[in-house]
Amino acid sequence: MVDGVQMVHFDSVSKKTVLKQDWMEQLTRDHPDYLERSNGLSLGSQQTFKANIGILKQRFNQTGAWRGGGGSTGPQQQQDSGLRKKIIKV
Repeated sequence: MVDGVQMVHFDSVSKKTVLKQDWMEQLTRDHPDYLERSNGLSLGSQQTFKANIGILKQRFNQTGAWRGGGGSTGPQQQQDSGLRKKIIKV
Protein backbone atom coordinates (compact mmCIF):
# COMPACT_ATOMS: atom_id res chain seq x y z
CA MET A 1 0.00 0.00 0.00
CA VAL A 2 1.13 3.52 -0.77
CA ASP A 3 -0.65 6.40 0.96
CA GLY A 4 -3.46 4.01 1.93
CA VAL A 5 -4.01 2.85 -1.66
CA GLN A 6 -3.64 -0.84 -2.51
CA MET A 7 -1.36 -1.36 -5.51
CA VAL A 8 -1.40 -5.14 -5.89
CA HIS A 9 -3.16 -8.16 -4.45
CA PHE A 10 -1.96 -11.78 -4.41
CA ASP A 11 -4.75 -14.19 -5.31
CA SER A 12 -4.01 -17.38 -3.39
CA VAL A 13 -6.34 -19.44 -5.59
CA SER A 14 -4.80 -18.52 -8.95
CA LYS A 15 -1.37 -17.91 -7.34
CA LYS A 16 -1.02 -14.68 -9.33
CA THR A 17 -0.45 -11.07 -8.43
CA VAL A 18 -3.41 -8.91 -9.46
CA LEU A 19 -2.72 -5.26 -10.23
CA LYS A 20 -5.12 -2.89 -8.47
CA GLN A 21 -4.08 0.43 -10.03
CA ASP A 22 -3.94 1.48 -13.68
CA TRP A 23 -0.51 3.05 -13.26
CA MET A 24 0.82 -0.36 -12.17
CA GLU A 25 0.13 -1.60 -15.73
CA GLN A 26 2.64 0.93 -17.05
CA LEU A 27 5.16 -0.02 -14.38
CA THR A 28 4.96 -3.71 -15.30
CA ARG A 29 5.37 -2.87 -18.99
CA ASP A 30 8.50 -0.88 -18.19
CA HIS A 31 9.77 -3.49 -15.70
CA PRO A 32 8.39 -6.92 -16.67
CA ASP A 33 10.39 -8.67 -13.94
CA TYR A 34 8.43 -6.79 -11.23
CA LEU A 35 5.34 -8.97 -11.57
CA GLU A 36 7.35 -12.19 -11.66
CA ARG A 37 9.33 -11.16 -8.58
CA SER A 38 6.14 -10.12 -6.78
CA ASN A 39 4.52 -13.49 -7.56
CA GLY A 40 7.53 -15.36 -6.19
CA LEU A 41 7.71 -13.33 -2.99
CA SER A 42 3.97 -13.61 -2.35
CA LEU A 43 3.91 -17.34 -3.00
CA GLY A 44 6.83 -17.83 -0.60
CA SER A 45 5.05 -15.79 2.06
CA GLN A 46 1.88 -17.83 1.60
CA GLN A 47 3.75 -21.13 1.96
CA THR A 48 5.54 -19.90 5.09
CA PHE A 49 2.26 -18.75 6.61
CA LYS A 50 0.60 -22.12 5.90
CA ALA A 51 3.55 -23.99 7.43
CA ASN A 52 3.43 -21.79 10.55
CA ILE A 53 -0.30 -22.41 10.94
CA GLY A 54 0.36 -26.16 10.67
CA ILE A 55 2.97 -25.93 13.44
CA LEU A 56 0.58 -24.00 15.67
CA LYS A 57 -2.16 -26.59 15.11
CA GLN A 58 0.23 -29.35 16.21
CA ARG A 59 1.21 -27.45 19.36
CA PHE A 60 -2.35 -27.00 20.55
CA ASN A 61 -4.50 -29.93 21.48
CA GLN A 62 -8.27 -30.06 21.00
CA THR A 63 -8.95 -28.28 24.28
CA GLY A 64 -6.79 -25.36 23.23
CA ALA A 65 -4.05 -26.06 25.79
CA TRP A 66 -0.47 -25.32 24.81
CA ARG A 67 1.60 -28.43 24.00
CA GLY A 68 5.04 -26.85 23.86
CA GLY A 69 8.21 -28.54 25.04
CA GLY A 70 9.42 -28.56 28.63
CA GLY A 71 7.69 -27.25 31.69
CA SER A 72 5.65 -29.24 34.19
CA THR A 73 2.89 -30.33 31.81
CA GLY A 74 4.74 -33.33 30.40
CA PRO A 75 4.04 -37.06 30.71
CA GLN A 76 5.73 -37.30 34.14
CA GLN A 77 3.18 -35.01 35.74
CA GLN A 78 0.34 -36.94 34.10
CA GLN A 79 1.72 -40.19 35.53
CA ASP A 80 2.11 -38.62 38.96
CA SER A 81 -1.47 -37.31 39.00
CA GLY A 82 -2.73 -40.77 38.04
CA LEU A 83 -0.73 -42.30 40.88
CA ARG A 84 -2.20 -39.82 43.35
CA LYS A 85 -5.71 -40.69 42.18
CA LYS A 86 -5.03 -44.37 42.88
CA ILE A 87 -3.71 -43.60 46.34
CA ILE A 88 -6.75 -41.48 47.17
CA LYS A 89 -9.15 -44.19 45.99
CA VAL A 90 -7.56 -46.86 48.19
